[in-house]
Amino acid sequence: MCCQAKIGVERMYVPLQVATGTEVNQELRVYNSSAEDVEVIIAVRDCIRDLSGKYLLNDPGTVENSLNPFLEITPNILTIPAKSSRSINLNVNIPPNITGPHWSVVVIRSNEMIKIESEANKDSVMPRVQARMATGLGVLVAQTDPADTVNSGEIKQMTVNKNDQNNNYTVGMLYKNTGTTYQFGKGYFEIINEQGITVQKINLEKFFVFPQGQRYISRKITKDLTNGKYMILGVVDTGAPDLFAGQQFLVVKEEKGK
Repeated sequence: MCCQAKIGVERMYVPLQVATGTEVNQELRVYNSSAEDVEVIIAVRDCIRDLSGKYLLNDPGTVENSLNPFLEITPNILTIPAKSSRSINLNVNIPPNITGPHWSVVVIRSNEMIKIESEANKDSVMPRVQARMATGLGVLVAQTDPADTVNSGEIKQMTVNKNDQNNNYTVGMLYKNTGTTYQFGKGYFEIINEQGITVQKINLEKFFVFPQGQRYISRKITKDLTNGKYMILGVVDTGAPDLFAGQQFLVVKEEKGK
């Protein structure tokens, strides 16, 4: 049997407005919901997201917009009593003439010794095994300069791919955040026939894009498309004054012999 520590934080995203040549202190509370004291280790990792939106952690200082050189965390090791919480301090100090934005992930993990007892069988008796298990989570700390908040973007590419011989298609778009803000985007695909009638509108779940980052989003068209020409419209809304849109045309022809 094992008793695994359960750690949590009050928030997973810490946006900070820190101008060039200034510093900001921010407190982050860490919770221990288990019945035992737990020691946590706090470290900083750089972070990017791939086109699918998956987070990729890297060594500190390896990403161009790393916050690591300007971020100090105290303490780095912390013991949290059972059913209690403690705070860590995040100090962000942006030197003069350094332009942003910058971001990193604060990784909070616990190292605990757990005991695993294997079941015995008639041939042998397995001994108890001790193993060290790391449990943890990451908090994104994202700095922007309040004097440089550009919310802009573009759809760089639209795609339409045929999935099979039954006129089933997948539509996609490659979106780029061309500004300096962290974008929480939403949007939709709209399939419009030659008569200007919307055949299907596919709403997109909210997605996140780093400044200058890219995201590829695709969805299947679930409506049957008859012969004809269609316009595929992709739209992204990041809260900017204007929507960002792209289009692609699709000609559907029924294959002979069907």
